[in-house]
Amino acid sequence: MPSSIRELIIQNIKAELEKITIANGYQNDVVNVQRFLQPGVKGKDIPYLIIFEGDETVTEQSSNVTWKDLIVRVGIITAQDEDVDGRAADEIVGTLRADVEKAMLVDRLRGSNAIETTFMSSTAITAEEGQPSLEIELQFNVHYHQVAGDPYTIP
Repeated sequence: MPSSIRELIIQNIKAELEKITIANGYQNDVVNVQRFLQPGVKGKDIPYLIIFEGDETVTEQSSNVTWKDLIVRVGIITAQDEDVDGRAADEIVGTLRADVEKAMLVDRLRGSNAIETTFMSSTAITAEEGQPSLEIELQFNVHYHQVAGDPYTIP
C-alpha cells in the first residue's frame, strides 16, 4: 500500500533526526527518536526526540493542484547530569535545539516530497530547581503540494 505524501514527509523527518550523532557532526548523540505514541514514550534513555504532527492547512488550490502547510513539532527531552556533563542546563538544551534545527534543515525538500521546510519557533525551557527533565519544543512548517483530491501523488 502506498504512503501519502504527508506520511513520506514524516518518515523523512524521523530518518533525518535519527542522524543526530557526534560522529555525524552534531554536538549530541540523540539516542531515541519517536513519533507520538498515545500510551507514552518507549524507552526513556535521554536525550530523546518526539515528533508531533500539527495542523495542516490548504494555502492554495487549483483544479489540478493543492498546496498545503504542515506544522511539525519536535519535542526535545533531556536531563542535566553534572557527574557526566558539567554544562549548564540551558547550554545542554541549546546544543540540542541547534542540532534539531540543523537536522531538520539539511533536507528542506524532505526527500523530494516537499517544496520547503522552514524553522518557525522554539519554546523556552521551564527551569525549576530539582525538576527531573528538561523539555523544549521546536516548530517547523513543511510546505508541499499534491494532485488535487489525491494525497498520494505529487504533481
